[in-house]
Amino acid sequence: MARRSTVQGLKRREERRYLILLALVAQSAVDQLDEVIALFDQAVSAREPHAKAKTDEALAERAKKGEARQLLMDVILPILVDPGIDGDQVGGILRERIGMDKLREVSAINWKPLPRDHGRLAALEASYTYLRRFTPKVLSTVDFHGGPGTQDLMTALSMLKELNRTGGRKVPAGAPTSFVPARYADYLAKARKAGDDTALRHYWELCVVLALRDGLRSGDVFVPGSRRYADPGTYLFTPEQWEGKRASARRSTTSRKSSTRPSKTWRRPSRTPPRTTSARSAWMRRDGWSSHRCRPRTFPRRPRRCGRSWRGCCRSCRSPRC
Repeated sequence: MARRSTVQGLKRREERRYLILLALVAQSAVDQLDEVIALFDQAVSAREPHAKAKTDEALAERAKKGEARQLLMDVILPILVDPGIDGDQVGGILRERIGMDKLREVSAINWKPLPRDHGRLAALEASYTYLRRFTPKVLSTVDFHGGPGTQDLMTALSMLKELNRTGGRKVPAGAPTSFVPARYADYLAKARKAGDDTALRHYWELCVVLALRDGLRSGDVFVPGSRRYADPGTYLFTPEQWEGKRASARRSTTSRKSSTRPSKTWRRPSRTPPRTTSARSAWMRRDGWSSHRCRPRTFPRRPRRCGRSWRGCCRSCRSPRC
């Protein structure tokens, strides 16, 4: 009402205008909170298509380089599985058929095994600087709460807030990682094994932000005071409220079932309709709601001879031709 009202309209409402303005301020605060969280979700999710495009390009380039290796395997495997060729002669035959220049060219290619996600998180790490522009402010401003099963994520979120506040660069030794998907776990393990604190911080923080985004979408993480990202448990009855409403809910359910149950089922006619029944006759159904006519059924009559020839007869006594 306050958004549609003008200044003159609010003045005419006298005492009610203050209540209207207070309701407007409260509703605007909720809307702004929902808008900030939605923008956070959109900004984080917008970097994933770019990472996917980079990953697809890298996979296509890898497939081109792998074509040469595949052609070599088509030459090497038949020689290796041939029982008539001695093991000491395999190397000489391969060098003769393939050539040393080709072998050196293919072996010079740096071929590394792909991670489980085909390098998606590594491509997303290129957007780490962009995400750092707003994620520390959002995490410090919005009060995120976790539902059942999100204790590790909330602990990691508290650690990340503390690192942002103090300017820390190293991830604590006891930082939880149980919320990290299996396809991203290898990045953290390799960075920790290599002693690369910078890479470990980047990958761990990205996993925390992505898990927070997914938790907001699924409802596992909620924000008090928000309408769109509220706690799903607030939409349910508490045990005390349900005790007082259980009896009435059971009675309403029972009465609804009895009212929707038909009083009578389909009923067949006592005798088969005669063949001379007109087209206007129909089957009737009577139940607890109403009585209505179903689709009329016509019964064909035996063709009879009329004044015209059999070829021109329409086989119906109601036809004007007969």
